[in-house]
Amino acid sequence: MDEDKKECILKAAVRAFSRMGFRKTSIDEVAQAAGVGKGTIYLAVSSKDELFLSAVEREVRGFLARGRALLPSFDDATELLAALVQAELREALERPLVRGLLVGQTLATVPQAEREVDRLSALCRDNLLSALERLRDAAVLRDDLEPELGARLLQDLEIAALMRSERRQDPELALAAIDWRKTLGLVVRGLRRPVTLASPARLSA
Repeated sequence: MDEDKKECILKAAVRAFSRMGFRKTSIDEVAQAAGVGKGTIYLAVSSKDELFLSAVEREVRGFLARGRALLPSFDDATELLAALVQAELREALERPLVRGLLVGQTLATVPQAEREVDRLSALCRDNLLSALERLRDAAVLRDDLEPELGARLLQDLEIAALMRSERRQDPELALAAIDWRKTLGLVVRGLRRPVTLASPARLSA
C-alpha cells in the first residue's frame, strides 16, 4: 500500500477514535471517512486494535513535533523544562488519543497490547529525555543524571496534572493554574536545604 493512502486511513482513524472512542468506532466508518473500501483498511492493518494503536502513534508523533521546537530555545533548566511540560500538556488536551495513552485509557482499552502501549508511552517521553540529555551534556545539570529516570519522573508529573484536570469543569484552565516554573524549580534544585557557610565567629569557636 502506498504511503499516501495509508496516511489518509490513519487521519480518518485519528478523527474517528478521537471523536467516538474505540468501542463506538467501526472499521466501516473509518473506511468511509477515508474514501476506501473496508478491505483496503485490512491491507494497512490486521485488526481494529492495530488500527487504533497506529492512530495513537500518529498522534504521539504529532505531539512530539510541536514540543521539539522548544528544545533549543532555553539554556536555563527550569525555564526549558517548565516551557516543555506546559506545551506538552496543552498539546495533550488537544489530542485525546495522546491524553488517553498518558492517563491509562489506552491500556484499559487494549490490555492485550501492553508491550506496544509501553513503547508508545516511552515514545511520549522523547522530548523530556532529549531536554535532560541536552542540559546534562551542557553541564547545566549534574553529570551523573540518569535522563531516562528523570524523564519518567517528569512524565509522571504530567500524568498527575492531566488526571487532576479531568475532574475540573475547565481542564485547560486547571492546567494553566499550575506554576510549572516553581514546581520544576523544586525538581531541578532538589528539596535539600542549601548549605550555607557558618559565620566567622562560629568558625573560630
